[in-house]
Amino acid sequence: MGLGGSVASRALINAVLGVALAPVWSAAAAMLCMMLGSIGMRALSGRVIAKISVKVKNELEADVFEQIIGADWMALSPYRSGELLNRLHEDTRTVAGSIIGFIPSFLAGLVQFLGALCHNALL
Repeated sequence: MGLGGSVASRALINAVLGVALAPVWSAAAAMLCMMLGSIGMRALSGRVIAKISVKVKNELEADVFEQIIGADWMALSPYRSGELLNRLHEDTRTVAGSIIGFIPSFLAGLVQFLGALCHNALL
């Protein structure tokens, strides 16, 4: 959507300046569609990421909790229960956030790079 918005913005500027023959209204409509599409995609991706993040975090916490339940309690006695609970929640949130954040960021960067490459190849 960002790349499409940039192309639509360029077409709008060229139409306003009279450089291109494209009508101003069609370029403005394309730019508006890209902006609305971007807002919609951000809302949809935010919802999907939130659902996946909660699921991954809950699964990681369940795995860690099972390990704590089955652990040797004498080995855990130097640690306070609050510290263990804090580690359970904070560490799993950090790991889940890293897992969830890496793949979409990588894919978004790849799509932007390929879009820019294709756009430059067409010029």
